[in-house]
Amino acid sequence: MAGVGVGGIFFGIISDRFGRRPTTVFCLVLHLALSTGASFTSDYGSFIVLRALDGAAVNGLYFTAFVLALEVVGSSKRNAVGMAVALSFAIGFFVLSLLAYFLRTWRNLQLVQALIMYPLLCYWWVLPESPRWLISKQRFTAAKDVLKRAARINKVTIQDRVSDLLAKPAESNENTKSFTIIDLVRTPRMRKITLTMCLVWMFIAGVYFGLIVGTTDLAGDPYVNFALGAALEIGLAILGWAGMERWGRKPVIAGSALLAGTGCLVTAATKELPTISRNFALVGRVVIGITYNCFIAYSPEVFPTVVRSMGMGVATAFSRIGSISAPFVTLLSDVWLPLPMVTFGVAACAGGLAVFLLPETLGVPLPETIEDVENGKPQQSDNDSSANYTNPRTEHDPFKNMKHLSLDNFHPWPLSVRIN
Repeated sequence: MAGVGVGGIFFGIISDRFGRRPTTVFCLVLHLALSTGASFTSDYGSFIVLRALDGAAVNGLYFTAFVLALEVVGSSKRNAVGMAVALSFAIGFFVLSLLAYFLRTWRNLQLVQALIMYPLLCYWWVLPESPRWLISKQRFTAAKDVLKRAARINKVTIQDRVSDLLAKPAESNENTKSFTIIDLVRTPRMRKITLTMCLVWMFIAGVYFGLIVGTTDLAGDPYVNFALGAALEIGLAILGWAGMERWGRKPVIAGSALLAGTGCLVTAATKELPTISRNFALVGRVVIGITYNCFIAYSPEVFPTVVRSMGMGVATAFSRIGSISAPFVTLLSDVWLPLPMVTFGVAACAGGLAVFLLPETLGVPLPETIEDVENGKPQQSDNDSSANYTNPRTEHDPFKNMKHLSLDNFHPWPLSVRIN
């Protein structure tokens, strides 16, 4: 988890500076080498070092690819793509439970987890670069080439207006600037968003991983409990996806976090009733899964393109503080049996309430610059100033013409295969 946290910051900076595509592929290659090597280690020290480095590579791979996926679709498809990627987390846990059941030695499990990733090396040839990132770096010719390829694959025509925008882009004093982590807290609104995201990520991730560890301690077969929790999480996360489309991101994320916290507190209060306690613990486990998956999909939307990967890296680094703490929180049962669930319940409720400090992003175009975030609305060329980050309007999107190229026609998976 420490490696994951460091990797989030490091590869977030690398992604914003050198691009989403090369960072994704580099992290993939690094992960394959480290994960494969870890399965052949002969001493515990080497295993720990390789796992830490692998954690850094995996976090960089996951969130850089996630940011890339969100940046190549229009706002109407953003929630679907974000949740499709986020759900891969829960699906991966379910697959892990099956692998762990049949592969009872850690070496075999470690090796198989590495081998199943090797086909993704084809990403070097099929992944596009993010056109939003290219435009933020004033690489307009490359951005236009990406859109042309997408238009050709989807059999649509690039509108003249889009070509003109890329040929004669609006000037911005942020386009050529190099950004650092300090820029995440330099201005008031960015500082509020960054600090709140770090706080919520720390609480939610801590509860999420803590309850995952806890489900294996419940009565019954640990493999069945783990698989059941993952399966329920997948189904309910799909409901969360639908809820975010209808009611927005904040109500679903905050509501599910508060419900998970309530489930944990009821579990703590019913420790003397094992059946009831187990059921409410599973409720907390699957509902915090909704929170976690929906929050993953929501998080990149609040950061502007110029620092999006960096912001995600810092936020997820704080999440690892919660993840690292989770196993130690479970040891608090030695002090008082219900104390771990009380701790998780309070943390989940605190995280849920803090979500209300963040902006709603339903139907709002992705912010491109820090100036967009500070002004509360995206820079627009059509003189429509009625859409902003606190009063979203689903019918407005400054990238609406680009959606006719390909962006709304992209399928969430396999996105990279459809662009070649």
